Amino acid sequence: MSSEPAKIEIVPSLDCCAETTARKMHKDITAKLLAAEEVDNNIQNELELLRLFLETTDFKSLRGSYERHLIEGKTVKIYLYQEEEKPKHYIVVT
Repeated sequence: MSSEPAKIEIVPSLDCCAETTARKMHKDITAKLLAAEEVDNNIQNELELLRLFLETTDFKSLRGSYERHLIEGKTVKIYLYQEEEKPKHYIVVT
């Protein structure tokens, strides 16, 4: 089974910040992997990207960069990807 580079969309809200959303996604993907009958490299890549994101991100700073948009009623999406073995992200506000 071939694997693609992981790219993950996180949609925080005023009720659930990016960190909490990422932790929930990590838990859900872990459960999915444990229940799977065969290894899915794409899901493993997503899990690893979320783990790196959770371990290395300054969430206070990240929250400060998008929270005002949520307060204004806008939608915020944080896209995670990996570049040179490091987690990267960018934010889209609509």
